[in-house]
Amino acid sequence: KAVTDFSDSLHLNPNDAACFANRSAANYSLGKLEEALDDADRCIKLQPALHKGFLRRGLALAGTCDFMGAVGALKTAHELCPEDEAVVAALAEAETDLERQDKGEELSRFKKAEDARKTSKYVTQRSAAQLEEEMELQFQRTEAKKEDGRLQVCGKRCAHHEPNALGRNPKRKSRGPAQM
Repeated sequence: KAVTDFSDSLHLNPNDAACFANRSAANYSLGKLEEALDDADRCIKLQPALHKGFLRRGLALAGTCDFMGAVGALKTAHELCPEDEAVVAALAEAETDLERQDKGEELSRFKKAEDARKTSKYVTQRSAAQLEEEMELQFQRTEAKKEDGRLQVCGKRCAHHEPNALGRNPKRKSRGPAQM
């Protein structure tokens, strides 16, 4: 929705650099790295003194594993606005990933961050994190069984698995009206 809203805004004012920076961030969060990079470049072209354009460019380049380009863009963003913590953090991560890439080590983007909900003071947050973790483990076990051949999965749409138009499975005994 945010991408659409920013696009609508850009139709009204196609020279709004901040709007390009914001749409770049929205595209980046959706994993649309090329679109994010294009919008960041448009932002920079319209307003080269706006550090957000260089921040968005650096993040998009880091997302495509172009850490050399990312570090360059993020250094420019840092020169324009040294107090922006997001720029400082992104620059540090890009520099670390550039070093790791040169050494052939695992990059930060492939490491899973610790779920903050696990240490939350709210029991609902801790429970949700625990449930999600258990579901992920169950999924991984099921996938492993499929790969090992220990679990047979019917890939067909058959009467055993597909209810008929009334919501009933014709191979099973009826237990009354179908629940919909």
